[in-house]
Amino acid sequence: MSHAGRRRLCGAVFAAVVVAVSAGCGSNVSREEIREAAGLGPTGATAAAASSPTDTPPVDSSVGDGPADSSTDTAPPAPGVAAGNAAPGSATGAAGLAGSTAAGAASPTTRPGASGGGAKSTTAAGSGSKAASANPGAAPGGGAAAAACPAPCAPLVIGSVGTWSGIVGQNVVGGLNALRSWVASVNATGGLGGHQVRLEVADDGTDPARHRALVQEFVERRGVVAFVYNAAVFSGQASVEYLNARKIPVVGGSGTEPWYTTSPLFFTQIIAGEVAIEATTASYARSAKAANMTKMGLVTCSDGVQVCEDTARSVPKYASKYGVQLAYQGRASLAAPDFTANCLAARNAGVQILYLALDANSYQRFGRSCASVDYKPKYGIAQPVMLAEVARDANMQGSPGVSYTAPFFFNTNPAIAEFHKAMSQYAAGVPLTGSASLGWSAAKLLQASARRLSAVPTSADILEGVWSLNGEDLGGLTAPLRFRRDGPTVPPVCYWQVVVADNSYKSPDNGQRHCER
Repeated sequence: MSHAGRRRLCGAVFAAVVVAVSAGCGSNVSREEIREAAGLGPTGATAAAASSPTDTPPVDSSVGDGPADSSTDTAPPAPGVAAGNAAPGSATGAAGLAGSTAAGAASPTTRPGASGGGAKSTTAAGSGSKAASANPGAAPGGGAAAAACPAPCAPLVIGSVGTWSGIVGQNVVGGLNALRSWVASVNATGGLGGHQVRLEVADDGTDPARHRALVQEFVERRGVVAFVYNAAVFSGQASVEYLNARKIPVVGGSGTEPWYTTSPLFFTQIIAGEVAIEATTASYARSAKAANMTKMGLVTCSDGVQVCEDTARSVPKYASKYGVQLAYQGRASLAAPDFTANCLAARNAGVQILYLALDANSYQRFGRSCASVDYKPKYGIAQPVMLAEVARDANMQGSPGVSYTAPFFFNTNPAIAEFHKAMSQYAAGVPLTGSASLGWSAAKLLQASARRLSAVPTSADILEGVWSLNGEDLGGLTAPLRFRRDGPTVPPVCYWQVVVADNSYKSPDNGQRHCER
């Protein structure tokens, strides 16, 4: 077994032990055990110290007593500076205060980036909320503004624990940049009903035990009342039982985590789990038939990721349902340097369109491998891998894509135009990607769910808000959203079609939303 494989196996086993101990003790693992599991070291100052920036050497990424690889966001980053990780493994820019910020906000601290599972984030910390500030006007993107509370209002503390670095991180970190831009834009206009939003961020490095420990750390030490966009396909399962037991909502995801449709405390703003597999297959089948293609191939990752296993199991039945022949089915590792064997097998089977359950870099390696044997199929491109370099790849031209939100580039949609405006103001220079709109739509779901916050916001406030939604589509950003009270919700099979043409992403049908029965 490879080193990475051993690490995942050990992490999964340890995560199971952590969850079992937590469940058996009734409340929680001890603070020392939490921090040891997360690699955080001994406890130190109080959780309040996490709001104070500290000059820290690259090898010590903690702020106050906060988790390693974590940061606190309250103040907007300066225009022209990436709001968070610019790219996996790269150094982050220095954040500065721009526009209207939290009262008493201190100067930000920048921590250098690092490669692999330990990319550091930029910290912009403030103290408390903006005094005597009610949220003016209606909430952007549809829906009423949050009801204002008497000043001073306590901040709304949210968290995002995901895999923001490495192979997996490249597909989802754009959503974190968008989430941070949303926080900056909301705080610059008075917060949500007068509540400034404080965002706690941590990178779990694909380690389930670390993910579980960081989530508990954020709830019990940082005061997080809701998580937003926990994009953690390798590791997120480890925190599900804990969050369900504590009734902490997780609002919005990346579409690759199946527990968003099986847990009563996870609320997806997009297709997810089994529904994502069906909608993706339906979209590729629609595109294939429009181009007179009848044979589809499927290649899923062989790295032990649940969504890959589910995709391999379910695509055959959905291909049949939507009228295309699944002529080839294969497996490949995300770390494979070459996919020639898969290309030859798909070519020999007459495959015309390939559904790849792989990361963005693998798409490009796959295209090169197939071109090297004079095989040039079309590739189905899912929203999380819609990066600029994929669109510019000569082997991807003419390929269909599937978007789980209104397409991120389609700014004639007012909800997408709002997203573009916030990104240009608070994350200038950060590329717009498919995953960025996933993080933005997760933030907008939180905003729609936070219309009635207590003076000190609680998890119950967010839960009541999300359960009260009745067909809200966030201004045309998503499919209509409704969630079951105290039960898991399966979203409708809805999607938008995309095509790669002229080195960019385009909408072939003017941004039309498709929903299958």
